[in-house]
Amino acid sequence: MTYGALMRWLRKFFGSLWTGFGLFKILSPLRGTLRTVWNAGLLRLFTRLLLLLVWLFWAAIRWCAAFNGRLLLQGAPAILVGAAVATLSIMALFTRAQELETRYLEQAKTAVRAKNYKEALSCYERLSQLQNDRPDIVYELALTAEASGQPDRCVLLMQQLAPADKSGFAPAHLWNGAYLISRSLDVRDARQQAKAHLQAALEGGVPDKEAAHGLLGEVYLAERKFDEAERHLSIAVKTKPHARLRLAYLYALQGNSESAKREAQTAAKWYAETAKADWSAHYARAKWAEATVFLEDFPEAVQILEEGLAVTKEERYRAGLAGVYASWFDFLTFKGNPNPAQRMAILERGLRCDPKHLGLLNRVLFVTGIKS
Repeated sequence: MTYGALMRWLRKFFGSLWTGFGLFKILSPLRGTLRTVWNAGLLRLFTRLLLLLVWLFWAAIRWCAAFNGRLLLQGAPAILVGAAVATLSIMALFTRAQELETRYLEQAKTAVRAKNYKEALSCYERLSQLQNDRPDIVYELALTAEASGQPDRCVLLMQQLAPADKSGFAPAHLWNGAYLISRSLDVRDARQQAKAHLQAALEGGVPDKEAAHGLLGEVYLAERKFDEAERHLSIAVKTKPHARLRLAYLYALQGNSESAKREAQTAAKWYAETAKADWSAHYARAKWAEATVFLEDFPEAVQILEEGLAVTKEERYRAGLAGVYASWFDFLTFKGNPNPAQRMAILERGLRCDPKHLGLLNRVLFVTGIKS
């Protein structure tokens, strides 16, 4: 049988098969039942799918009958391009969403380590869209926005994650509490909001519980609720050695000088080790000097800050030195030091470090007022 005869036979066969559907018309006893099932919708859908498949098969047969090899060769480039596009589309469609998100997350973390916050923001924004604003992703997005110089956006995102009036994402509650304490600890309403956020962070299972306890200790210390402050600070010092200095201030306010001195010495030792290990640890060196001032060793505190200034040229040490000289002046004044020249010399040394230090200038006016 030739190819043309085969095609004619196939057309005749499927044409007869199509006409054969007319047999349904003679099945009159079943017409009512078939109509009921048809109206139900399932049979209608199945029948339409069957008709579509038959139509596609018949179209394929007709295409084969009219096949032209020369035209196929002419259209080969378009077919190859179409196949490539289809392949890429299928690969993109079936790429696991988790793999894509993992890539974005790794890229974001790498960008943050490299301080390329613009790229990190783009990655976290894309991740946020893919994850439908998953809280931990939005939290990282907020921190990145803060690091990139967008503090207002960071605050807005943190407030969305952890509203003040209901439970939200625990780490965001901790961040909000720390933010309020750093900006307005002297304001009663701000303290109340900070406490609410920190309690919500603890109830929400925030990973860094000691940080939340330490901040709550700060709030209660500002409110002079010493028992509550001691309870929270005692928990915080388990993993936060810097909380020992706040605990030392608390014991001093309670009149427990022995415990205050012990905690201050422990804090000074920890800060000293940190500062000596890294010259860029400016905060640790400043707190080391603060603990030394608390222990009333003012010359040692001056030496600590002068050493940092000489090595690193960090200007913040000048303000720190002025603060140490102001505290030294106050200590001598309230201890009844009989040598006013020594106190004036301390003020002069402080003003050489920072001529615009308001605390020292006020003390100069105070001394001048006494002399007049």
